[in-house]
Amino acid sequence: MFGQLVTDMMLRAPLSRVAAARPATTHVYEFAWPSPVRDLRAAHALELGFVFDRLDDEEARRLAGPDAPRDLATEMNAAWVGFVTDGEPGWPPYGPGRQTRLFDTVSSTVPQRRTTGMDLLPG
Repeated sequence: MFGQLVTDMMLRAPLSRVAAARPATTHVYEFAWPSPVRDLRAAHALELGFVFDRLDDEEARRLAGPDAPRDLATEMNAAWVGFVTDGEPGWPPYGPGRQTRLFDTVSSTVPQRRTTGMDLLPG
């Protein structure tokens, strides 16, 4: 729980405030797939092997294990390529509804999670 609070204070809350304040179209995602390795869960940087569709790289395997979901890597890589090439990752922009792409074994676009507590954090 302490780790989640620190993450919310240092990363999620400030980045969410920036996303909400930007006048330009902004897309937000959360990587939620839990790695089975050493109870890492959805640790920082775990998503890089998925973003670049490089699950066979040694570092990606060390973080995600040998059976990481290839479909998730394909999906995340396509979203990043779509965003880089035409500004559209495949889900609605962040706005008053705080639409956030939740990448997991089954991905979905949802209102940003855990906002009640996050909004109480000092800005």
